[in-house]
Amino acid sequence: YQKYASRRGWRFETLEISKTEGVPGYKEAIAILTGDGEVYKQLRFETGVHRVQRVPETESQGRIHTSTCTVAVLPEAPEVSVEVMNKDIRV
Repeated sequence: YQKYASRRGWRFETLEISKTEGVPGYKEAIAILTGDGEVYKQLRFETGVHRVQRVPETESQGRIHTSTCTVAVLPEAPEVSVEVMNKDIRV
């Protein structure tokens, strides 16, 4: 997604990365993409499970290794101001 965002002129900001223990890889990554207002429209259908299949160079028998990740695409809610009146509070 980082390269895709760059090609479209969007800003890609990594917020958090959690690496897996014991093996190289990532457990979780959270990022924000901002741009011309079309970011959510372009990426909303990316939500779901993605699967990558490959044969590593170190695999001598040609077995396929499968990796999966879950992608969630959420629009950022605009900031709003809320005023709660004392008469509306019941305890």
